Amino acid sequence: MKKILISLVIGLLIGALAVFFILKETTPQKIESAEKNSFYEVSSKLNLGGNLYFYVSTEKVIQTVEEFAGKIRKILESQAAKIQSEKMNPLAIFDLVFRMIRNCGLMEISGIGMSSIAIGKNLNHTTFVLHHYPDKGKGLIWNLMESAPHEMTEIKLLPANTVMAGFADVKLKTLWQWIKKEVEASNLPELKKGILSAEPMLKAQGIELEQLLDSLSGRMGMVMALDAENTSRIPLGQIPVDLPNPDMALIFSAENSYLFDLLQKMMPFAQKSEEKDVKKLIIPLPPTLPIPLKPVIWLKDNLLFVASNEEFVKSILSARKKGDGLIKTEEFKALSLHMPKKGNSFRFISARLVDLFLDIQQKAMQASAMGKEEDKIAREIFDLFPKNLALYGITRNSDEGLVFTVNTNLSFEYIALLPATAAVGIAAAVAIPNILTAKQKGGQKATMSDLKMISMAIETYMIDKGYPPQGNTLGEIRAQLEPFYIKKLPLKDAWGNDFLYRYISQDGKHVYYIGSGGRDGVFEGFEQSGFYMVTGVNDFNKDIIIKNGEFTLGPQVK
Repeated sequence: MKKILISLVIGLLIGALAVFFILKETTPQKIESAEKNSFYEVSSKLNLGGNLYFYVSTEKVIQTVEEFAGKIRKILESQAAKIQSEKMNPLAIFDLVFRMIRNCGLMEISGIGMSSIAIGKNLNHTTFVLHHYPDKGKGLIWNLMESAPHEMTEIKLLPANTVMAGFADVKLKTLWQWIKKEVEASNLPELKKGILSAEPMLKAQGIELEQLLDSLSGRMGMVMALDAENTSRIPLGQIPVDLPNPDMALIFSAENSYLFDLLQKMMPFAQKSEEKDVKKLIIPLPPTLPIPLKPVIWLKDNLLFVASNEEFVKSILSARKKGDGLIKTEEFKALSLHMPKKGNSFRFISARLVDLFLDIQQKAMQASAMGKEEDKIAREIFDLFPKNLALYGITRNSDEGLVFTVNTNLSFEYIALLPATAAVGIAAAVAIPNILTAKQKGGQKATMSDLKMISMAIETYMIDKGYPPQGNTLGEIRAQLEPFYIKKLPLKDAWGNDFLYRYISQDGKHVYYIGSGGRDGVFEGFEQSGFYMVTGVNDFNKDIIIKNGEFTLGPQVK
C-alpha cells in the first residue's frame, strides 16, 4: 500500500512539472514597452470588441516635427539677409506660425485613439481620444472649454422638431488674449499694428471689446428646426416646391445686457419692447422674401436669442419649461444610448434634415429639364451618398485631453470612405456638367453641320430647277434630292428630333426654311431670328434655323 501511495505522489509531481513547463512555454509573455507612451491612458477610454480599435503614440512624431522645424529654421536663418524685406520677414513668419502651432496645444498630444462598436441595428458608438499628460495641457485647444464636463442644460432648449443643433463652451476672451499674446511676441510690426489696433478702432465705434467678451459667459450655439405644419412655395427652376418653413436661432449665455444694448444701439430701426423679464428687438424686413422671416433678438434668463421669428424663441423656452422637446422624441432616445450625461459641447443632426436635402436635390433634378442620359448619370451619383444620416455627439474636456463620443447610423466603414466619396462627388460635380455640356455642344455642332449640308443640296437643286423642292417636310422632298443632290438626306437632328422644312413663294420670290427644335424638340416657329450665347445646358433647347442658305437663328460661334 505504501509503495502504491509513493508511486501516486511521484506520478502527480511529474504531471504537475510537465503541466508547468508546457504552460510556461505556451503562455504569451507580456512585453513592457521600453519607451514611455500613453497606451493605457487612451485605451481606458475606448471600447473593446467592435469593428474598429486603434492607438497611435504621437510623442516621437512630435519630437521629429520639432527637430525638422529646427532644421528648417536654421536654413531660413542662414538666408534671412537675402530674402528679408520691409514687408516680408520669412524667419519671423515661420517663428510665429510654429510658435502658434506649439502653443495651441497640438505639440502636447501624447496619443490618439479611436474605437467603434455597433450598439444596435444601424447604430454605431464611436469614441475618439486626443490625450495629453496631466502636467501638460497648457495649449489653447485644452483651455477654450471649461476644464471639466458639466451638465448640458442646453439640450433641454431644443424643440421636438429640431433637425440640427450644436452648443459648446467657447471662452472668447481666452481666445482673444491668446491671439494678442502670440502677435505681441512676433517680430512682425505690421501684423502687431493691425491686430493690436482692433480694440481702439472698436472703441471709436462705441464697442468696448473687453466688456463685450466679459458679457458672454462662454456657452453658445445654434438651433435649426423645420415647421412641417407651415410650408412656403420656393421657385426651383420652372417647378415651384413646397418646403417646410425653417426656423433658426443663435443662442448665447449672457452675464448682462451689454450685447443686447449694443445691438439695439447699432440698429436704431429695430422696434424695442420690454415685458417683465424679457427684452425684445424686432427687426423689420420687406415682405417679399420667399419664406416668412421676422428676425428678433430676445434677452431672457441670461440667454440672448437671435432668431428667425418670435414664435421659435417661445417654442424653445416652452421645451425647456415643459421638458417635452427633442429629448422626448424616439429619434433622440435612440441616438443618446450609452452616451455621456455630461460634456463640454454637443452636436445633433436629425435624419429629417438629410431627407429634406435629398428631396430638394431630387426636385432640382426634375426642374433642370435634363435629358434622359444626364438624368440617369445624376441619379446614379446621387445614390452614392448616404441617406437618412443622423448623429448625436458629445465632447468632454479633462486634465488628460479631449474625448469625443458620437452615435450615428453610419457604419465606420462608410465614415472612413466619406472623404474619398466627398472628393469623388466634388470631382463629379465639376466634371460631369462639363462632360454633358461638351456632349450637347457636339450635338449642336453636328445639327448645324447637317442643316448646312441640307441647305447646300437645296441651293444646288434651285440652280437646276429655279425654285426649292416642293413639300412641307424633309420626308416629302427627300426623293427630289436623293441621290443626285445629296447621297442621303438627314431627317433627324443630333437629339433624334425631326428636322423641319417650309417653302414659301411670294411675289415671284422663293423662300425656304430648315429648322431644328434643339435638344427638347420644341420648335417655336420659323419667324424667329437672332443669335444667342450658350452659357448653360438649357441653351441647347433653343431652336436653330437656316433661311435661304444662311443661319438666321442659332448659337454665336466664336
